[in-house]
Order: sequence, then C-alpha cells, then structure tokens
Amino acid sequence: MGRRKIKIEPIIDKHNRFICFSKRRAGLFKKANQLARRGFQIAVLVFTESGNAFVYGSPKVEEVVERFLHNSDATDGAGTSKATESLIKAPEDCKEQTEKVSIESAESAQQKDVSRETKERAEEGEDSWNSFNSALTESKHFWWNSSVENLSLKNLLQFKSALEALLTSVRIKADSLLVEQDFLAGFT
Repeated sequence: MGRRKIKIEPIIDKHNRFICFSKRRAGLFKKANQLARRGFQIAVLVFTESGNAFVYGSPKVEEVVERFLHNSDATDGAGTSKATESLIKAPEDCKEQTEKVSIESAESAQQKDVSRETKERAEEGEDSWNSFNSALTESKHFWWNSSVENLSLKNLLQFKSALEALLTSVRIKADSLLVEQDFLAGFT
C-alpha cells in the first residue's frame, strides 16, 4: 500500500477541524523540537478558533518573532506581510498564555533531557548489575530484599548502583505515564 498523496484542503466542519488539530498538534511541536535541537531558531504559534494559543519556541518565541519582524522589515521595502500583521495584531491577553505554554514546553524539553540522561545512567548501572545478579538470582526472593551483611565493599557499591538504576527506571516510567496522562487529559 504505502503512503498516498492527499490533497490539502480546508476542513469545513468545525468538529472535524478541532479533532484534526488535536491529533496533529503534538506532531507539529515534536517536529519543531527536533529542528530546535539541530540549532534552528523556531517559533510555532497556533491559535484555535476559540482563541486559545499553543506555542513552541526555541530559544524563545518572543526572540524568534522579534527577529522575524526585523528581518522582514529590513528586506521588504513594501511594508509588512499579512503574516507579520497577524502576529502584531495577536490579542494582548494571549501573550500571557503563550508565555505560560512556552515555559511548559521548555520544562517538558528539560524533563526529556533529564530522562534521557537518567536512562543512560540506568543502562550503565545494568552492566554492573549483570555480574552481581547471578549470585542473587539463586535465592528465591527479590534481589533488593537480599541480605547485605556479608557483601564486600565492591559488591555493596554494585548493589547500590543497581538500586539506583532500579529507582531511575521506576521514575522514568512513572514520569512517562504522568506525561501521557496529562497529554491525554488535554484532549477531553
């Protein structure tokens, strides 16, 4: 089958348009984030018909829009374009909302970076766990309930790193479930 080329046309039905926006918004911001990670300055402003603003910007929306306004004014002697005018005429009350969403987007990106780092640390901890795991699996109980009384310093350090890796894995899973739950709650 493969991909088919679809004709891009306006969605007339408001309900269908809202559903399409809800489905595509996360993908749009994900692509913007990928471009930002590669060093591009990017700003995405999306206003729903009800006036809600959804914003992603890197480094900041305001900086990118300001740069856009100055570059377009410097190169275009005929005046500002319709896109520039619509950015200038955006409602003032949306500025506060865009800042809030921009902060949330930045926090989300930071959480993803932290999650990636902790996941890498957890994978490093798994290597040390493999050597220690064989001794503990012979017993019929969970490894974290094992007695630590007879362990050497080296084994205690390995046990500690394994516990930290387990804790990190649990935190990563819990964070991803919370983010997913919050994301899905936004659609209801």
